[in-house]
Amino acid sequence: MSAVEPTLTVNEAQSIFESQMTKAMPALTKLPSDKPTGLMPGDFTPMWDKARIGANPEMDGADVPIDPKFIFVAVFNKITPEGDALRQTVDVTQKLIVKKWRGTEEYEAFCYVASIVPTPEYYAKHKNTAKEFRYAGGKGSFSGFVIYRTLTGLLVGVDNYRNGQRTRHDYFPQVTDQNEDSVNMVARMATSNISLQGGTPAAYSMSMEDDDICSPIVTDIVTCKPTTPSGHCSICGSYGGCSCWWPDNWGDHSGSGGNQGGSPDYNDGGNTGTGGGGGGGGNSGNTGNTPSVSTVFNATNLTESQKTEINSILSKLSSIGISNKVITQLMNSGKITLKAGTVSGHENSQGVYNKSENTITINWNTTAENGVRNAMIEETFHAYQYQTYGTQFNQRCFEFEAKVYGTIIINQYAPNPNGTIYLNPMVGLGEAFGPNFANDIKRYTGNFTHGISSGDMNTLYQDYGGYCTQYPAGDPNWEFKALENAQK
Repeated sequence: MSAVEPTLTVNEAQSIFESQMTKAMPALTKLPSDKPTGLMPGDFTPMWDKARIGANPEMDGADVPIDPKFIFVAVFNKITPEGDALRQTVDVTQKLIVKKWRGTEEYEAFCYVASIVPTPEYYAKHKNTAKEFRYAGGKGSFSGFVIYRTLTGLLVGVDNYRNGQRTRHDYFPQVTDQNEDSVNMVARMATSNISLQGGTPAAYSMSMEDDDICSPIVTDIVTCKPTTPSGHCSICGSYGGCSCWWPDNWGDHSGSGGNQGGSPDYNDGGNTGTGGGGGGGGNSGNTGNTPSVSTVFNATNLTESQKTEINSILSKLSSIGISNKVITQLMNSGKITLKAGTVSGHENSQGVYNKSENTITINWNTTAENGVRNAMIEETFHAYQYQTYGTQFNQRCFEFEAKVYGTIIINQYAPNPNGTIYLNPMVGLGEAFGPNFANDIKRYTGNFTHGISSGDMNTLYQDYGGYCTQYPAGDPNWEFKALENAQK
């Protein structure tokens, strides 16, 4: 039994789908009918007799298997410790999802296509992913990720799971030309080292000999754009560059652009309902332990786009060991107030943490590159420091510790593709310390792959702490406990 009795019926879910599919048809009819477009199943048939209904206090959800025209395979690529390339494939399971909200007038109901991609390890033991992973229900021991798109193929979000528990929730309410790169970056982090194959079921029965480029082609799983084929096509006779299986241009249906109206959140509350080891009926109607604006902060005046940007930043920080400890501690210790604006006396600052009010203020009008991201890195750590030290701290040591933390995190958050390192992200002090500061941190942390020891931290302070001249001299015996605790 579900923890909450569903009010949605299968017949109602079918009516919702048919209504929304009618509205989507003008866009869908422009797509090729003989080739898969993006990560979409083509002209699919919902299997309503196998639909399962779940519920929590916020929503009802229908989990509906489908009979697709096109099928997909995910290709996992990694390098073994011995240096060998390992290529593993898993079948992608696709379902129709119908979500109906309770107690809201903004959205009544919405339909999504969920593409469920198990890890190779999970797939080796569980071939029936569709049965174990249930929207608005139990997730069993599922490990992998799920990509949600609208009926017209627009990307809405990606959820990651480990052993039935959701570990990450990336929601993209409105993908535009302006934020497309940022959205793709976040989505790619959730689906790293994975590409995609797609085609009709008949395609997979064709001979794969001689690298026939018209067999299902590996593509980018985020943008759904094809890699450029090479070789001889046995269907059209061309030597590379044909589109017998994949069109050359996905247009708006790659998940980018065109989504000016926005898409409501597909979130089913994490692991809701019963039916498998992951659900248990005990986590209905919330987002589990996923850091987000709503779970970490009281957001007083943020716009929806600002909330989306902060959610993307929190998602990335939660994927880095040290900053994950910081964000998780803040989430579990009582919400911090987060607001947009400036603080008197700090009008040009990217961000300010006020310890007496337990408030982080972010300046969205700063002209500094990646200013919001950088401010979130430093100010959330300042909040963590105050929780560690209370009122007993030395200001120069306090600020210096934050600069070291920021340098470590920014070089894990967005490694420079040309191999060079970033100085501390905050304007002023990072540059004042000079490149040797970041180079020494790189050396002490094994190229930013692990934390820094207390001994090396003290050495850093002796070498560079004097640059914090706007603060009184520091304590030579100061123990940098906040950074030490975050690394445990």
